[in-house]
Amino acid sequence: MEIAPTLYRLQQAELERADCAQRLAQVIATLGDSSKVAAADAQAKAAQVALTQAQTAVRELELEIQSVKTKRANTEERMFSGKVTNPKELAGLQSESEALQRRIARLEDDLLEALIRLEEAQAQHAAASARLAEVTAQREAQVADLTRQREELERRIAALDGTIAQIRAALNPESVSLYEYLARRKGNRPVALLTRANVCSACGVSVPIAIAQQARDRSQVAFCPSCERILHVEG
Repeated sequence: MEIAPTLYRLQQAELERADCAQRLAQVIATLGDSSKVAAADAQAKAAQVALTQAQTAVRELELEIQSVKTKRANTEERMFSGKVTNPKELAGLQSESEALQRRIARLEDDLLEALIRLEEAQAQHAAASARLAEVTAQREAQVADLTRQREELERRIAALDGTIAQIRAALNPESVSLYEYLARRKGNRPVALLTRANVCSACGVSVPIAIAQQARDRSQVAFCPSCERILHVEG
């Protein structure tokens, strides 16, 4: 068995598996993050509360205005009915009518302001509802895409696990021990490609011709004299 090419294939499979595992963790984390929808939903609910309060305020003012108008109408009806002849009582009814009219004017001013606030609340509620619908639709599309990615990554990881197990089973224990020893020291990259110009692709140092020939022979394991990685020649 050609040790260096086999160890290089093992390295590449394990590096790809680590990358897939990292991406899978990110996908799973994103799948569990529905904070944007929650924030949009909270804003929509707050807007609904504000809208309900504004509607209630308008209704209460309208009812109060109607009540005061009714009271003023009754006061004027008594005042002009001819049934009240006492000047002092008539003056009292006149004062009451004028006070009620002033009360109506103030309430109508309040109603105008309340209607403005209601219009603003309606606009904010409409915007918040539209935003919630938009964010929800985006989240649903994102979840569908992330679910597909998760399934693909899980299948790829399973396939790589099988490949890694096969490669390791084909290697002798000494080669596996050497690989794992160098992997711990070299950031999980114990094997480096040797370029056609006899340069180690990992550290960029030129490799002596004798070592380069040994690496190309493939019958023995050759090491970079600088970074000490196993040298592999493609092709």
